[in-house]
Amino acid sequence: MYECDREALNLRWHCRTLGDQLSLLLGARTSNISKPGTLERGDQTRSGQWRIYGSEEDLCALPYHEVYTIQGNSHGKPCTIPFKYDNQWFHGCTSTGREDGHLWCATTQDYGKDERWGFCPIKSNDCETFWDKDQLTDSCYQFNFQSTLSWREAWASCEQQGADLLSITEIHEQTYINGLLTGYSSTLWIGLNDLDTSGGWQWSDNSPLKYLNWESDQPDNPSEENCGVIRTESSGGWQNRDCSIALPYVCKKKPNATAEPTPPDRWANVKVECEPSWQPFQGHCYRLQAEKRSWQESKKACLRGGGDLVSIHSMAELEFITKQIKQEVEELWIGLNDLKLQMNFEWSDGSLVSFTHWHPFEPNNFRDSLEDCVTIWGPEGRWNDSPCNQSLPSICKKAGQLSQGAAEEDHGCRKGWTWHSPSCYWLGEDQVTYSEARRLCTDHGSQLVTITNRFEQAFVSSLIYNWEGEYFWTALQDLNSTGSFRWLSGDEVVYTHWNRDQPGYSRGGCVALATGSAMGLWEVKNCTSFRARYICRQSLGTPVTPELPGPDPTPSLTGSCPQGWASDPKLRYCYKVFSSERLQDKKSWVQAQGACQELGAQLLSLASYEEEHF
Repeated sequence: MYECDREALNLRWHCRTLGDQLSLLLGARTSNISKPGTLERGDQTRSGQWRIYGSEEDLCALPYHEVYTIQGNSHGKPCTIPFKYDNQWFHGCTSTGREDGHLWCATTQDYGKDERWGFCPIKSNDCETFWDKDQLTDSCYQFNFQSTLSWREAWASCEQQGADLLSITEIHEQTYINGLLTGYSSTLWIGLNDLDTSGGWQWSDNSPLKYLNWESDQPDNPSEENCGVIRTESSGGWQNRDCSIALPYVCKKKPNATAEPTPPDRWANVKVECEPSWQPFQGHCYRLQAEKRSWQESKKACLRGGGDLVSIHSMAELEFITKQIKQEVEELWIGLNDLKLQMNFEWSDGSLVSFTHWHPFEPNNFRDSLEDCVTIWGPEGRWNDSPCNQSLPSICKKAGQLSQGAAEEDHGCRKGWTWHSPSCYWLGEDQVTYSEARRLCTDHGSQLVTITNRFEQAFVSSLIYNWEGEYFWTALQDLNSTGSFRWLSGDEVVYTHWNRDQPGYSRGGCVALATGSAMGLWEVKNCTSFRARYICRQSLGTPVTPELPGPDPTPSLTGSCPQGWASDPKLRYCYKVFSSERLQDKKSWVQAQGACQELGAQLLSLASYEEEHF
């Protein structure tokens, strides 16, 4: 037996790729190591890979995640596992030495030497310990003034407690938070961020961004400062900051909240009667007003037709408006506005703001220019706050008249299949291997589902919502173990929705959709040993194409690369490496992305095996 801190005998784990295999480098005396439920002697496969006991996954499939402490005297630093306390080694959090029973850990290896510690985060359904509760809204808040973490670390700390970083969606909530901040002088992380480069500002807990409390001239520096803070110096005003700096933070949760996913959007369409020039969808009628007017005049025109400017409450409704109503029109008025109270957005028809979909860097009330009305624009239907006197087309919405014996429209889909333009979808309830799922879909005149955009992802997630703890095969696979995933249909991979730690270290595998709290997220599974349910898709009016991915088309690079950039005849892009020798100072990811954008480029993304090896 040896002390755990004897460096010469430490067990060293290192996952790395050697050719096409995952190798595990173990330190000395590995044959004597046993950790119940994780790794046991004899778990080494013939190929030399180590696997998690009782599963087919390799040892590096579940990377270690830091456990960030709260309170104590370590400023939120993570637990050090194992740690020594009172001449005893602990391999996890413990209540030893505490009369209150709270779990704690040391944040250095020897507590007796350094006396650095903190409480361990616990997921619970109550707000009794370490939380302040707003009796009016039932929301609970945790202020970690003593911690100093980056935005992502702070988010992880909240998530480990079944919570999220603070979101503020109402004026009452802002006032309540301001009261709790009274007497402190601090800047704290909140959940506000624009880390999704395809979208605008959003809350990390997916609350709608309908209330804003930006300080004057904020947000600024959008290429480098992508995370939000609340400041006591400005009476709870918000600023954007560099996500990597270390700050205190605020967590928020609802007591007795479960890990259940948000109920899905209602995608099924019911038959509804609309007047000529109006289009039906989910019990309402919609019409495009092509004549360009101000926001107020557009609203009046909608009212004359018995409706109002459109309100949008789900991804399903947004897809319908974007594809069927908006179509080729670049920008139109919708009903969202903050005319009554600055930076407190509401729908003109009085309906609840439960969904938002802002454009990158929006909403920003640019230069305090009274951007009080909202437009929808672009192929994804993103939103932008704009001056209300701008002349634009608009969209009207009003309640429709349900048809006699109204039922969901099947649009020609077979019984048991669900329609989502332009295809029919079917859930296979048998748990089968990947090859069996492919065959069963083919037997039904269809293919395994291909997901090419966020609208289709949201629809497919709604199909599997009630299947707790199950997985569903898709057409995405890496059968050749190159690390390059392809759709069996041959469609280009232009959209992904990976779960945390996915696609992981191992090469090869087939992709399945998770359910439960990871609803709709993608995970790589063993194609031959893992069994899952499956989703088939058939496009209406088109023949089923073979399920074998053809060779990649050879793109041609038109023109030549700028000086200092390189490429290959088989690739469609130019590349330039900025090594440490070329840079006077290192950059964060966000700073590097901004630097590439200034050159008219983006940070490297690898879309194929050939591109990676170039």
